[in-house]
Amino acid sequence: MRRFHSVDVTARWLLSALGVAAASCGGSSEEAASPRCKNPQPILVGGEDTGVDQCEGGMVRRRAAVACPYVPRAQACSATDQQCQADTDCADQPNGYCRYWPGGGGAPPTCSCAYGCSTDADCAEGQRCLCGDPVGQCVPADCGTSAECGDGLECVTPVGSCVSSRLACQTRGDECSSAADCQPGMICVPGSSGFICAYDGCAGLGRPFLVGGLARVAAVTERADFALECAPQLEGLTAGERAELDRHWTAVGLMEHASIAAFARFTLQLLGLGAPVELVEASTAAQADETRHARVAFALASSYAGALRGPGPLDLDGALPPLDAERVLCDVIREGCIGETLAAAEAAHAAVHAEDPVLAGVLAAIAEEESRHAELAWRFVRWLVRAEPRLVEPARRAFADAIAHVAARPLPPPRLEAARYRSLGACSERERAELHRDALDRAVAPCAAALLDLERAGSTPRPASSPRTDLRLG
Repeated sequence: MRRFHSVDVTARWLLSALGVAAASCGGSSEEAASPRCKNPQPILVGGEDTGVDQCEGGMVRRRAAVACPYVPRAQACSATDQQCQADTDCADQPNGYCRYWPGGGGAPPTCSCAYGCSTDADCAEGQRCLCGDPVGQCVPADCGTSAECGDGLECVTPVGSCVSSRLACQTRGDECSSAADCQPGMICVPGSSGFICAYDGCAGLGRPFLVGGLARVAAVTERADFALECAPQLEGLTAGERAELDRHWTAVGLMEHASIAAFARFTLQLLGLGAPVELVEASTAAQADETRHARVAFALASSYAGALRGPGPLDLDGALPPLDAERVLCDVIREGCIGETLAAAEAAHAAVHAEDPVLAGVLAAIAEEESRHAELAWRFVRWLVRAEPRLVEPARRAFADAIAHVAARPLPPPRLEAARYRSLGACSERERAELHRDALDRAVAPCAAALLDLERAGSTPRPASSPRTDLRLG
């Protein structure tokens, strides 16, 4: 399983916020292996050799510089919004292929044209053409092939994890040859003096507004008042990339817009349950944060689209059922403890890799504020199960059910162009799924278990008052 630096950071602040012992979510280091490509498997395209081998642990090596095979796929992509379907639909430039961009938050997935490389001559200075399926991609490179790296050493790059690809020679002094040689929360990347274990830096952001167990968002419309002044870099983006970014940030905006409603409802529930005033204050502040997030997201979408983007009316039918402490607890676990913990980790990861400083700043601010929102959810769960010990086991089941649901989803196939997604402040569908699994496995699950085990054991003091339950709001 891929490991992400943003998940490692998430686990640390969760532990600190909840007062759980750091050992509860810790990991141990492993002895670094000798630098080599473990169990290499040739990567073939249409049965032809690409000169690239897949190594164990998330690395590939460039064994030889060959002209990358290009085998257009007849059915390359299928989505609700299709600018292309087959690779042959993308003929404006050589090496065209039809690329999938995941939707979310009410916006549909899309298929759009992108263009790769065939040989190193197609790439800029300091880059090499790394072959893949269906075509090569230009990546930064300090070496061309393993022959340049010395006896027993390889020209390798991480591929398929949330780290930008870069070909570099292994050395005898490397700390690692794959992520398996590193501590949990770290990956093997090329550094200034060889491969090192370093912290790894996608964006389905915002607290989901669940009604009947399903996330609800508004429809998108043309609207000017929901956009803040925000000017991302547009130079160098293709029309297809701008369309994809428009869809991505529109989806984020719709999710953040729905998060305003989620916190408005949560504030009412806190008042109905008699929660401590600091939780009420944090919830009202979070509402303002989510409003700002939505406005920034719609501003970005409008800039990429060259047209106004904003939310339509949000359907609130059935959104405020009779107040029941257990139901509120389970919703907060799904919306906040899980939904916003994942959102914080994704935004932090995306901020590290975004090349546009405007995007990087936006994402870093969202990551910080989503972390506070997730912390609020965890603090609420701690308060409620302390006040009502009967809710410890329902809380445990809610965590377990949500984690099992995510783990049961099949992982989408890896895509070589994932590095381009990262540079644009987003992430591929595969990376998002990997990050979710990593965050649930190394942050949410162990911290939830540690917290609930402490509460069940009665090792924390009970508050003087208990929440009110089974009341109607309004």
